[in-house]
Amino acid sequence: KVNGLKDTLCYLANYYGDKQYIKDSARVNSTGNITFKGVESLPGGIYLFVFPNKTYFEIMVDKFQSFSMECDQSDAINTMKINGSQENSDFYNYLQFIQKKSIDMESLKAEKSRILAEGKSAESILAKMKAVDTEVVTFKNNYIANHPGSFLAAIFNASKETEIPDAPLLPNGAKDSLFQFNYYKSHYFDNFDLSDERILRTPIYHNKVANYFKNLVLQIPDSLIPECDMVVGKAKKNKETFKYMVWYLTNTYETSQIM
Repeated sequence: KVNGLKDTLCYLANYYGDKQYIKDSARVNSTGNITFKGVESLPGGIYLFVFPNKTYFEIMVDKFQSFSMECDQSDAINTMKINGSQENSDFYNYLQFIQKKSIDMESLKAEKSRILAEGKSAESILAKMKAVDTEVVTFKNNYIANHPGSFLAAIFNASKETEIPDAPLLPNGAKDSLFQFNYYKSHYFDNFDLSDERILRTPIYHNKVANYFKNLVLQIPDSLIPECDMVVGKAKKNKETFKYMVWYLTNTYETSQIM
């Protein structure tokens, strides 16, 4: 149910790789109620409830698919009420939390700019900004620890940044300049299950793989071929992720501007 919406057509869409696709449509009645239903279960992923003006809010879809949501059209995130889906309740708790932290961070960034323009030290502001980042990381880590195996935990894991240790010293006493890059690259997919079909239907999957090949792999065949073999090997446990990975890599290097 969407308060403030009536007598119109809305859509259910989903992410797939770097695109969004319409999955279904339904009419909104005079009281703002809309029902999407089907004989077969939807594949797991993040779906989009799309308004006539093309704005949308997100819905998590996993194994249990009979639930209801209610919100105001003017502010879906902060007015959302969910019945029958704990994972969507947790998801919207997170979205509300992250929205507040984003507002805090924007305020701190503005304060930092003002202080720097005055020629003063921004050390205290930087400490506050770091504290906000830590709060977000802690929120995600706590959820992962308390809800192992859940879709939202898989999303948090897949979007984790790799923690890179300090570089060791070489025999000559200098820091190993390649250590951190090599460590980051070799641990890039540690928390990301490339055979999890649900993640393919989020914005994370494509962006993470594309970033790896664009920024961490030398664009020469001798480097690209084993890296392609590696990610295809990780994706092949699932038919859909295997299909997408092979298509993405083939398309990318068939159309490459680099010989």
